[in-house]
Amino acid sequence: MARSTLITKIFDKIPFTYKGVNRNGEHVVQLDIATTSMYATLERLSTTELNKLATKLKITQLEQELN
Repeated sequence: MARSTLITKIFDKIPFTYKGVNRNGEHVVQLDIATTSMYATLERLSTTELNKLATKLKITQLEQELN
């Protein structure tokens, strides 16, 4: 899956109250890991980290093909 498509799919899967776009046009999401909440700018994450996040959100290649 292309990096930009992966970012879009992740951003679309996050609930509205936990995401936004910063003034640079980058996608920012709030993630809850264990007992800690943190913010991540999706464009700044490595492709490996994006793929891990997509796996946790159950985003697959098949889902991309269906849309």
